[in-house]
Amino acid sequence: MLKAPFEPSTFTSELASAYDLAFAFDLARLYCSEVDSTDDGRKFQFGPSRNIGKCVRILDKDGVEQYLATIRFYKTTIADEAEI
Repeated sequence: MLKAPFEPSTFTSELASAYDLAFAFDLARLYCSEVDSTDDGRKFQFGPSRNIGKCVRILDKDGVEQYLATIRFYKTTIADEAEI
């Protein structure tokens, strides 16, 4: 394997493209799922960005485009649980 030619910049670009595709696909599946917390009990919430160019575009379960830029993980408090 070490004798095969290797172009780091080409490999990096191909790797980034594959990552973006798999990342967006799995984000869309998570966004459409009923899951709203991690195994350790932290909740998560997706968020937008003012710069659409930096967002991941997905389709929600109704086929509507959503633009996701952030995800936050947080622990809920007793007061938070009372509101739900």
